Amino acid sequence: LTDGSPSQSENLATSILSGLFCTTKALPTGTSRTLQKLHDQLPSTCRSSFTSAIMNITGQKVQELISLLQRRFPDWQSFSNPPDPKFHHEEINYKQKLSAEAKNLLAPQVFEQVFNQSDDGEAYETLTSQIEAVGQSANLLYLSTPAQGDLNILYAPELDKPTFCRAFFDLLYGVGPSDERLGRYLVYVEEHNLPSKWAFPTYYLFLCNPDEEIFIKPKSTRNFFDFIGEKDLYESTPTAERYVAFKEVFHTLKSAFSDYVPRDMIDIHSLVWVVANNIPSYWKIAPGEGAWQWEDCRNQGFIAIGWDELGDISGLIPILYKAA
Repeated sequence: LTDGSPSQSENLATSILSGLFCTTKALPTGTSRTLQKLHDQLPSTCRSSFTSAIMNITGQKVQELISLLQRRFPDWQSFSNPPDPKFHHEEINYKQKLSAEAKNLLAPQVFEQVFNQSDDGEAYETLTSQIEAVGQSANLLYLSTPAQGDLNILYAPELDKPTFCRAFFDLLYGVGPSDERLGRYLVYVEEHNLPSKWAFPTYYLFLCNPDEEIFIKPKSTRNFFDFIGEKDLYESTPTAERYVAFKEVFHTLKSAFSDYVPRDMIDIHSLVWVVANNIPSYWKIAPGEGAWQWEDCRNQGFIAIGWDELGDISGLIPILYKAA
């Protein structure tokens, strides 16, 4: 259908996807997920129309998200007009400060100065330490166990700091959109047998350009996608294609909250984080085999598990209760 040129192929793909998804709301979720596999094979210029099509945050869902946000911050009414002091103190201010620190310590000229001293191993040590310092400046990354934590790539014995610093610079400031730069970084990591995680590269992309880029904290991102009906969108293995799709969700979310005046992805990340950690959890308990005791439980207002093994524990003192 085309002469094989990128422009004709991409235009054709975009036209096909636009036709397929002009009525996406009527498509079952399974259909969208199947076509997601097709989308992941497309050039980045073809992806945004697809992810917009499968992502729809309704007004009702916005209100559900606000309700969850207000569980933690009851006085929240807006991101910035007016701002909620508690929300800003606990979620926004330190991230803005951290972003300013990252832009200073990891500015392009900082890297370029080191690259101009190509034989100076100490300069690369210092630069790597500055990357580490930004990672340790807040509680956004998992740091408790360094060997398994989000900064573990910096502690890998096989890390070659000069080449790593150049790959890291390319991730932040290289040619092309951020998903292409992330793709090149992931290739570098794989070729050098280094740890690959969502949190590490997206943390620095996010801090250095919070107007556009997003931070992928796996557990909270996965829980949030599940809540908004996009459970299958999350993939634990980082790829450039998935980053495009994740970004589209976050930016669609920003648009859906436009009445609440979000300024950047720091606001949206804070929303996602708070919501993901306030989603109700439910446990299913069967009172007896085949739920034979359910009528008694419902009528008398109690629930029981392990009844036959434990017996009546109502008269036990705490130490005997724990022993039982």
